[in-house]
Amino acid sequence: MQNIRLFGLIAIAAALCEVAWGQQLSGEIVKRELISEHDVAVTYNLFGPADAEYDVVLYLVSGTGPKLKLERTSGDVGAGVKSGYGKVIHWDLKGELPNPVEGMTYQFELDVRKHEGGIGWYWWAGGAAVAAGVVLALLPKGDEDTGGTQNITPSIPLPPAR
Repeated sequence: MQNIRLFGLIAIAAALCEVAWGQQLSGEIVKRELISEHDVAVTYNLFGPADAEYDVVLYLVSGTGPKLKLERTSGDVGAGVKSGYGKVIHWDLKGELPNPVEGMTYQFELDVRKHEGGIGWYWWAGGAAVAAGVVLALLPKGDEDTGGTQNITPSIPLPPAR
């Protein structure tokens, strides 16, 4: 019974950690413009607290294939982007797709996450330590008459001796 309570408390603590730290933010693409045969400008709005930094990744999505993470980008993309309106990402179309397939429709997709600054694992380790301390504090100490130990007798008979 104690193990069930322990796993239940750990599951609740893990769910609370996910709610607190696993928030994905949103960016809304408002305009796509072909500047030249090499440059595509993607304008977007990034919603979130102004004092935080965000990691922004731009993907190219086709209806018939997998989404492609675009590497040849510049502007308001990558780590450390602040929230706001009218953010612009420039994508080198010919540099990344020298021979695009004609007639296919492509869409852009943004992936926006809060920038952790490279020390995110400290938060997870600290949160796990606090959760473990809370779980241990809430667990009952055991039966008074047995000193916290339980005698378990096997319910399956032992095989006969030879």
